[in-house]
Amino acid sequence: MSKPLTNGRTRIFLLTTAMIISAGSRNESYENQGAAHLLRLAANLSTKNSSAFAITRNIQQVGGSLSASNDRELVTYTVETTANQIETGLRYLQDLVQPAFKPWELADNVPLLRTQVSSVSPQV
Repeated sequence: MSKPLTNGRTRIFLLTTAMIISAGSRNESYENQGAAHLLRLAANLSTKNSSAFAITRNIQQVGGSLSASNDRELVTYTVETTANQIETGLRYLQDLVQPAFKPWELADNVPLLRTQVSSVSPQV
């Protein structure tokens, strides 16, 4: 998706690109419940090619944003950058599907995971 931004003289196009994976909670079995939730949280962690800090810094330096979401059907990773910086955005978007799962980063995310899981009402 492309949308123009204008400031009077110049026109800048923002590009939004998404990587959509059919890995929502509906695809989980009893043994791997919560895997989709973990994949969404892992989007904020280091990958095999880049640290979490490097991803955040480099995406923000080009004026972009990177996000992840999930639902019952899908896990979606989205990057939004200006048209002239799309290569940088795509590089880090591609990295998200190769999480490193470093033990110290996972340990740091346990409180967040517990808070999110406890806020969900049990289904009958």
